[in-house]
Amino acid sequence: KNIVFSIDSSCYLKRLYNNYNGWESIIVNAKQPMIFKSLDQNSKVQFYSLLQKNGSLAMLSSPKLKADVLVISENGVCVFREQSYTVAPRLVCFRNQKRKILYESNKQQSPYNWGKVTKINYLTEDGKNLSGLLYYPSNYDSTKKYPLIVFIYSEMSRYLHDYMSPSNYNDTGFNIKNFVLKDYFVLAPDIVYDEGFPGISAYNCVEAATKSVIATGLIDSKRIGLTGHSFGGYETNFIVTKSTLFACAVAGAGITDLISWGFTVNSIRNIAELWRSENQQWRMGGSFFEYKERYVMNSPLYYAENVITPLMTWTGRQEKNLPFEQNILFFNALRRAGKKNVMLVYPNEGHTIIQKDNQIDLTRRIEDWFDYYLQPK
Repeated sequence: KNIVFSIDSSCYLKRLYNNYNGWESIIVNAKQPMIFKSLDQNSKVQFYSLLQKNGSLAMLSSPKLKADVLVISENGVCVFREQSYTVAPRLVCFRNQKRKILYESNKQQSPYNWGKVTKINYLTEDGKNLSGLLYYPSNYDSTKKYPLIVFIYSEMSRYLHDYMSPSNYNDTGFNIKNFVLKDYFVLAPDIVYDEGFPGISAYNCVEAATKSVIATGLIDSKRIGLTGHSFGGYETNFIVTKSTLFACAVAGAGITDLISWGFTVNSIRNIAELWRSENQQWRMGGSFFEYKERYVMNSPLYYAENVITPLMTWTGRQEKNLPFEQNILFFNALRRAGKKNVMLVYPNEGHTIIQKDNQIDLTRRIEDWFDYYLQPK
C-alpha cells in the first residue's frame, strides 16, 4: 500500500548508543502491543496504528490528519497531536478503543480564509519524477497572475499537512503563511541528489519544478524569488550562479566554498567538516584530492561573476554550525564582481535567530526584499 511503518519511540524500553558510528540502537518488547508511526507515501499523511496481540492493526489517529509527538502512560492511554494545513494543532486522547479531543488551538481561525496547499508533480530533464508543494494565495483570484517564491531545502512534500501560523517571530525570517496572506504563491519542491553534485542536483530540480509551475499560467514568470536557509542557503547561493529565472533571492547561513569549508573544524562537534562534505548532506562521494573538479564545480564562490540575481544573505556572528566566514567570502566575491547584494550579520545570534527583536527585524527585511523586487511596492 506504499505505507512506511516504523516503531514509535514511545515503545522503547532502553536506548543504546554505539561509540563507533554514532547510530542509536533501541530495545523493544515484541511481546507487548507496539505502536507504529506510519507514513502514507502517496497522501503524505503520518498516522499512528497499534499492532495488537492478535496481529491486527488498529488506527489510533485520523487517516486524514498528520499525527505526531505521541506519549503513552503505563496503563496504555495514548495522547498525541493532530493537525493539517487548515486544522490547527489539537491534542487527542486514545483510550479503550475510543478517541477524544482534549484541546484545540486557534479556534479563532474559523472566520478567516486560510487558503490551500496542493501537491504537485514535476519531471526533471534527466527523467526524475518528483513532487512538491504549491501554496496558494489566501485570496486567490483565477483571473490574476501572482508572484512566486520558491522555498528550498531537500524533501519538502512531507510537510503537506503541517499547520502554519502567520507570525513576525521566525527563527529563519521566512514564514510561508505571511506570504500567502500577502498575495504570493509559494513553491516548496522536493530535491533529490546525485552523489558528487549537490549544487547541480539542486539547480536541476528547482529549475524543473519552477518551470512546471510557470507552465500552469498561475504566476508572473518575471516575478519569481528564491530562498533557503542552512543547506537551503547553500543551494540558493549555488542556484543563483546558474539560473536566470529569479528576480531576487535570500540565502541564510549558507556554505559557499566546499573546499575551504571541508577543511575547517566544526566548533560544536570539534571535528573536521570532512564527514559532512564527503558524505552526509553534501554527498561529494570522496575527498577533495579525488574529486577536485567536483568540489570547484559545486562551490558558488567560484561562479560569483555569473550572478544576475539581486541576493540578500544573512547569518549570525556567533554561527558555529556553518561558519560565519563562508558568508563573508561570497559577499566579497559578489561585491568585487559588481553584483547587487546585501549581507545582514546579527552580532549575538547563531545558526538561527533566537532573540525576538532580531526575529522581527529579519522577517521584515526579507519581506521588504521580496516586496521590492516582486510586488509593485
